[in-house]
Amino acid sequence: MANRLYREYDGVYVGNYTPHGGGISTGMRRAMNNQSLIGRFKEALEWVATRSGKVYGEWDEDGSTRTCCQCHYKVPVGIPPEVREWTCPECGTYHIRDENSSINGLKQVLEKLEVPGSGRLGGKIAVCTRRAWRFDGLGIQEISGAAGGRVS
Repeated sequence: MANRLYREYDGVYVGNYTPHGGGISTGMRRAMNNQSLIGRFKEALEWVATRSGKVYGEWDEDGSTRTCCQCHYKVPVGIPPEVREWTCPECGTYHIRDENSSINGLKQVLEKLEVPGSGRLGGKIAVCTRRAWRFDGLGIQEISGAAGGRVS
């Protein structure tokens, strides 16, 4: 999966998710997470990036799901994990939780990096398609018909 991502992209950025709760320290949760499948996948991404001259990075996920990507309003008490869609009480923008978080992550990465480009977008990046992938044990497949409405 890491090789396929780096064949298509020059940089891959992953959120630095750390599980909460369980009565153990943040450091211990982070260590346990690093040993999980996602932790090993991040190690593989970093290794493949180094080997192929590409870029691997992580962005801070803290508050990314509860912060509106349009007006930056932050829901004060958070949003329970079972709530997958929500509407910003400040600007009325409808959000799909994971897409909102991803857009906030993209903005965070772009603020920290100087990304070379053609300049045709006037310095703005617009996310215009929705892509969905499925790993089925035999490889990665893009789910056809997953492209949804315009997200910018």
